[in-house]
Amino acid sequence: MGYVIGISAYYHESSLSLFKDGKLVFFSREEYFSRIKADISFPRLCLQHCIKEFGIQYSNIDRVVFYEKPLRSFLFSSKIALKYFPASFWLLINNLMKIRRSGLFFYSDLNKIITIPSKKISYCPHHLSHVYSTFPFVETENDYISLVVDGFGDIFSTSAYIVKNKEPELIFSQNYPNSIGLVYSAITEYLGFRLNDGEFKVMALAAFGDGSLDNDFLNLCKGKAPGSVNQKIFKFYKSISNHLEKNFFDIFGPEKDKISSFPKEGSLEFKRFANIAHAVQSFAETEVKLIIDKLIDQYKIKKFHLSGGVALNSKLISSLEKIKNIEQVFVPANPGDSGASIGAGVFGCLIEQQRIEAFVSPFLGPSYDKNLNLMKTFCTPLGNKATANKLAAELISNGNVISVFNSKVEVGPRALGNRSIVCDPRNSEITKFLSTKMKRREIFQPLAPAILEEDFDKWFIVSSNIKRNLYWMGALAQARKNTKEILQPVCHVDGTARVQIVKKDQLEFYDLISEFKKISKVPVIVNTSLNCGGDPIVLDTHDLISTIIRMGIKYTLFNGTLWRLNEEHLI
Repeated sequence: MGYVIGISAYYHESSLSLFKDGKLVFFSREEYFSRIKADISFPRLCLQHCIKEFGIQYSNIDRVVFYEKPLRSFLFSSKIALKYFPASFWLLINNLMKIRRSGLFFYSDLNKIITIPSKKISYCPHHLSHVYSTFPFVETENDYISLVVDGFGDIFSTSAYIVKNKEPELIFSQNYPNSIGLVYSAITEYLGFRLNDGEFKVMALAAFGDGSLDNDFLNLCKGKAPGSVNQKIFKFYKSISNHLEKNFFDIFGPEKDKISSFPKEGSLEFKRFANIAHAVQSFAETEVKLIIDKLIDQYKIKKFHLSGGVALNSKLISSLEKIKNIEQVFVPANPGDSGASIGAGVFGCLIEQQRIEAFVSPFLGPSYDKNLNLMKTFCTPLGNKATANKLAAELISNGNVISVFNSKVEVGPRALGNRSIVCDPRNSEITKFLSTKMKRREIFQPLAPAILEEDFDKWFIVSSNIKRNLYWMGALAQARKNTKEILQPVCHVDGTARVQIVKKDQLEFYDLISEFKKISKVPVIVNTSLNCGGDPIVLDTHDLISTIIRMGIKYTLFNGTLWRLNEEHLI
C-alpha cells in the first residue's frame, strides 16, 4: 500500500489531497502557499510540500487522480456551443482555453515535479468527485442519496446518486446549461459582487429582503422540470457570465455598477437589491427542495449527502431541515470544487482497493512552522502556556481583538479555531470594527459565533437532521430569545447565526472559550478567518506577522502561548 493523490486545478481554487493506505492525511489549497487568492494554477507548491513532508517517491505513489474528465467536458460543452453558434462564440473560446489548460497540460505539469507513469494517472468524472468527497468525513455503509448541485462540471449541473456500499448509481441529472448554481452566480454579478467569491454576500443580503419579488423571480426564471432554468432569461449557452437577458432588467431594474460602494441599509436601492437577493435565495432553496422531494417520493430513501458549490450555501442547507420525512442532511467540510480533490483521491483509493477511513479531522492542512525566532523579533511573550487562555479571555472580555494560530490549517473555507480572529460577541462596537474596518466586509455580513458543544442547546435551536454540519459551519441555527438579546452582534437580522460547535477534542480553542465563559458566563466567542480582506487564510508564522501588523491586532495566541505585538510595529 502507498499514497494516492487527488488534484483539483485550473478552474476554481486549486487543491491537493493526499491519502495514505486509504486515510486522508493532508489537504491544502494552492493559495495557502502561493498567497494568491483563489489561485487556480496547478498545485505545484502543495505537491512539493507533500513530497518533502511525507518523503514521497514516485515508486510509492499508487495513483494520481484529476477531479474531472477534461475531454468529456470539452466535447459536451462544445456541442452546446456549436448548437447555438455564433451566439455562443465566447463560450466556445472559453472551452478551447479550458482544454488547453487542463486536458493538455495536467500530465506535463505533474511530471515537472515528480515522474509518474501514465498508467498511474486517472480522471474522475466531476460530479463523482463531489460524491466521493464526503466519504472521509462520515460512515458511508448505509444507503443514502448523494445530491450534487453546482455551476456545472463535465456534463452535469445537478446530479443525484444512490450510494450503497460505496457504489454510486446515477438516478437523476440536469445537464448544462440548466444550472441552479449559475443562476445564483449570475445574480451575484448583477448585485455588483465578484463571481465565485461574492455568493456568500448574496446569501447574507437575502436576510434583509421581504420576499416581495420571490414569486416574480421564480415564475420568470424557473424551467419546466426541477433544477432547470428558463433559457430565454439565462442564456448560459452564450457564456458563463454577462448572460442576463433584457426581460430580466425590465422587471427587476438595472444591475449595480462595479465602482460605487454598496447602497446604505434603509435606502431604496438597498431594499431593491436585498429583495432580489432574497428572490434568488428562495429560487435555489425551492428548486433543491423540489428535487429532494421527488427523490424521496420515488426511492423512499431519506438520508442525503449534499456537495458541489451550492452546498456551501449554509442558509439553503438549513432550509432542508423542514422537508417532510427527511432524516439526515450531511455536507462535508469543503463541498466545493477545491474539496473535490478529496473525492478524486477517494476514487483513486477505490481503484487501488484501499479501504477508506471515515471520521477524519477537518484539520488536515500544513502545520505551523514553529518559527519562534520570528515571533520574538516582532512580539513579546506574555505569561506561560498554563495561563495563556485565561489571559487571552480577559483581554477579549475587555474589548480586544485576538488572533489564534494553532497547528494544522482547516480543510474547508471557514476558520474553525486554528487560523482565526476572535473577539467578544456581546460587544457591538468591536464586532463592527472587526468586520467592516479590519476585515473590510459589507456591513450586512454577520460574524460567526463559536460555542462550546455542551452549551449549544441552551443558546441555539437546530433540527437534529442537520446539526452535525455545525461543527464546520455548514448550516445555520436559530438563536433563542435570550441569545438574540445577549449576542445581538453575531445574530443576523432574521435571527439566525452561522454557528460553529466546538468539541473538547479541539483542545486549544475549546479551552479559550471555556475561560471566556468563566469570566462572562457566555460560552461563545466571535470566530472569523485569520486573513486580511482579499488575502488567503494565514499559513505560516511569516504570514501571521504580516497579517497582524497590517490589521493592527495586538495580541496573538500562538500554539497555546500568548504574545503581544511590539509597540513599534503597531500601525
